Amino acid sequence: MEPQRLLLLVLVVSAFTANAAAAAVQPRDSIEICKQLMAWAGYQFPPKGTLFCPNDHAYEKWARQSGFETFALLWAAVERNPEAWWEYIARLLSYMHSETPVAAANITAQGVALQTRYNAASNASAGGVSYASITLSATGRKDQKLEVHLAADAASSSERNMRDRRTRMRITQADVINSAEGVVHAVSEVPMPPDSYPSIKKAFQKNKGLKRMKRYLRRSLRELYKTGDALKTIIAPIDAAWGPLEAITKKGAAPGAAPWLGQITTTNVRKQRDLQAAIMRYLIIDVKSLGLTQALTWEDMKAAAVAAGRTGKPGFIGVASSLTAGGAAQTMRFTYAPSTGGVYLVGSRNELYSPYMAASLVQTTTIRAGLATIITVEGNVPLPRKTGIAAFDSPSAR
Repeated sequence: MEPQRLLLLVLVVSAFTANAAAAAVQPRDSIEICKQLMAWAGYQFPPKGTLFCPNDHAYEKWARQSGFETFALLWAAVERNPEAWWEYIARLLSYMHSETPVAAANITAQGVALQTRYNAASNASAGGVSYASITLSATGRKDQKLEVHLAADAASSSERNMRDRRTRMRITQADVINSAEGVVHAVSEVPMPPDSYPSIKKAFQKNKGLKRMKRYLRRSLRELYKTGDALKTIIAPIDAAWGPLEAITKKGAAPGAAPWLGQITTTNVRKQRDLQAAIMRYLIIDVKSLGLTQALTWEDMKAAAVAAGRTGKPGFIGVASSLTAGGAAQTMRFTYAPSTGGVYLVGSRNELYSPYMAASLVQTTTIRAGLATIITVEGNVPLPRKTGIAAFDSPSAR
């Protein structure tokens, strides 16, 4: 399945909208939404091989998981920003497709192994494609069972998701299409590729390494969860990254630190809603300010730093956060270090006194949450130079 250019695809948006109401009254196993999405994304239907096509009920469920009451409301968001949604939807459709045709008659109790692929740059192997395996097995019931899990060659995906991303689905109607053109089975779920979730809320719920961020910024995260159409990049310090800040909470600022620099402690963050909100806004990168239509990934950050460098040495890239304080957007910087192969990010407050808190190492696996991306960092919590709260911004504060 090779996607066509987006500019050619927007021509079918009107046709999709016109058919939305008709799809809503189709039987439970109808695959009208799936067929319309394939056309919108520029894919042949049916494609060569096997397509596991979520039924309309599954797409309604996916819309609710994504923060929309109905699929029609989700589609309205797609129409408002088709360029951003196209990559996401195309990635889901790629994940549902295998180039090997398997009809219901060939499914056995021992299982049939297939391979599917998805376009997820943050997990991509050589050639920009990541692979996962599908096992089809007969259950002895009228409906078959479909199990989707990661294959060994998708090793770039995190070990966390080797456990969490085993999606089980039922084939609600086998052989909806069984022809020389391809095989289509209707399934009960919209399967999410590894390290991908339908919403920011679901991503934070499933990733256990972000417990401290959920603890310290819980009120602000609840507000963030309400956004179902979020084109954002969220910087998420893993649990260990909060350690230096917790040490300051217990022992005070490092010797020689600027008097006001050690004023932010985990106790402050946990108890003060305005500080929580300021740090949360700081950890959200303003994607539009970068002139991008897609949320950032690790690969994007590396490529930008390399492109900005001189004589083969990567440069620092400054990016605006969603926090405005002191009359200006608070920024952070990142770079790429060829010697370690790592991308490093540093908050503007962290830069002022590096023995206090230095740069953060960006983890290579980018978590996708709908249109948003969550970039996890280790080492330190990036903090803004100014929070907009006098008690934490005044040089004379003690």
